Amino acid sequence: MIKRGAEYLAGLRDGRIVYIGGERVDDVTVHPGFRNAARSYAAIYDARFNERYRDILVTTEDAIASPPISFDRKPAPISNVAPAHAK
Repeated sequence: MIKRGAEYLAGLRDGRIVYIGGERVDDVTVHPGFRNAARSYAAIYDARFNERYRDILVTTEDAIASPPISFDRKPAPISNVAPAHAK
């Protein structure tokens, strides 16, 4: 099933730990440093339901040679991310 924008935004409120400039961000969907990007992605999710854009935003895996890029990718495990202080 294809997600709606509201479902995408709700998925961002999953308790993930995010910092920007040393400040912990409790909700990336409302924080000034992230909210516009989150809303833009949500708008893309919603646009997939608009007949005007559906043909260019929605496809099947059979229609292309490799699987489509997805906005639904899970973040990398924390063990794959270098600490900010690492050089």
